[in-house]
Formats: sequence, C-alpha cells, structure tokens
Amino acid sequence: MRIVILLLMSLVLVSCEHGNVSSSSNSNSSNDSPTLPVGWKTADGLIAPQCFSTKTAEAYSGYPNPTPVGNVYGIYADHFKISNYNDFLYNPGKYLGKEIPTLDPLKISNVKIYLATPYDSCLKKKTVENGNIYDITLDYDINITGEEVDGTTCDAVDCTLYTYSITKKVSPVSCSALMPNIKGKCDESYLIQISDVRDGHSHNNYGIYGLVSLNDTGNTRYIVPLKFFDKLNDAMSYIK
Repeated sequence: MRIVILLLMSLVLVSCEHGNVSSSSNSNSSNDSPTLPVGWKTADGLIAPQCFSTKTAEAYSGYPNPTPVGNVYGIYADHFKISNYNDFLYNPGKYLGKEIPTLDPLKISNVKIYLATPYDSCLKKKTVENGNIYDITLDYDINITGEEVDGTTCDAVDCTLYTYSITKKVSPVSCSALMPNIKGKCDESYLIQISDVRDGHSHNNYGIYGLVSLNDTGNTRYIVPLKFFDKLNDAMSYIK
C-alpha cells in the first residue's frame, strides 16, 4: 500500500510541472474549461469584441467613409522608432511604459489609434473599434453564441464581424511579468482568440490581454495587449 501511495504522489508531482506562464488552477485542463466565463465580464458590462486591438488591426481615416492608412502596430513602431518590429508585434506588453511611454491613444493627423484600449471608451462611450477611436458612438450589436461573443460594426462602406472567445485564464503574477514597465496593477488576464471578417477577408489573432489599473490619481483602466501568437497551440503551450 505504501508503494502505491508513493507512486501516486510521484504522478501528482509530475502533473504539476508548469511552463512559461501560469494559468489559474481552474483552467489547466480541458475538464476545467467549463469554468471559464463566456465573454469577458466586468462591473460595467461585457467587453465587446470590437474593443481589443489586434496585431492585424488596420488604422482608418475619414469615418464613416473610412480609408485604410496602415497597420496600427506599424504606425506605432514608426512613430516611436522601435527597431525590432517583429519582437514588438508579438510582445507589445514589454514596450508599453518604456519605448512607448504612455498608454494614451496616439493621434497622428486625422487618425486616432490605440494599442491599450481605454476602458471607458469601450464599456461606456463605445467609441473604439480594433485599434481605432472615433468621435461618435458605435453600435456594437453584441451577441453570445455558445462560448463566443460576436458583434458587427458597420460604416458607410462595409460591415465588420468581430468574434472572440476566452481560451484560458492567466494568473495576475504572469500578467504582470508581461508588462514589466507599466506602473499599474493587472486586475484580470485571459488568453483570447479573436477573429474579424470584412469585405470577404478574415484575420485570426491569439493574444494575452490584461485589464490594468494604473497607479495614477484617477485609477485609469486599460485593456492591454501583452503577447500575441500565430497559432492557438503555441499560445496554449505557452500557458501551463
């Protein structure tokens, strides 16, 4: 009996090995996946899929007759003279607060864009859409289908369908490690799978985002992109 117990203890120890980033104990295996929320819920409501900025986000000018002017992350890299663009694209969290000194949106000419989503602009004002901030309130048209949250936003040219689902919960400690230069607290973090479809073209993104409260007088909050992956399997392997 003692030998059996020792063997079982050894198996438990092996199963507790972890990888680069730790997840919540409720989401380490497929058996725990039902405990994950359907959509990212906050005290002010559900975060719309339009709110997240993704590494494929396109900046637009002239809303509601938008003209694409370039990739949001590319514009940021050029403006702040970030030399290692590929590293920045996949690890934006470590550049925010350092090479990019503020989380505030960036305004260049008649384009206003963001990496970190201003919380109030998403949950209350509803003026943001995948890296862009507009001067009007948008109709997010949010729906929940199964484990996915989807929303459609239309302009004078076309409509874009956004969809996201929560894949894993990330621990606050691991979230903080992915944003070493941001002076604030990571309140909550998830691995998110996001897609957008516009004009017959689709993009899939897999990223770790954190809901961050800054250490300022207003306790300003942002939804911060921390790390991106090309494949879901890569992201799942990264979080143990």
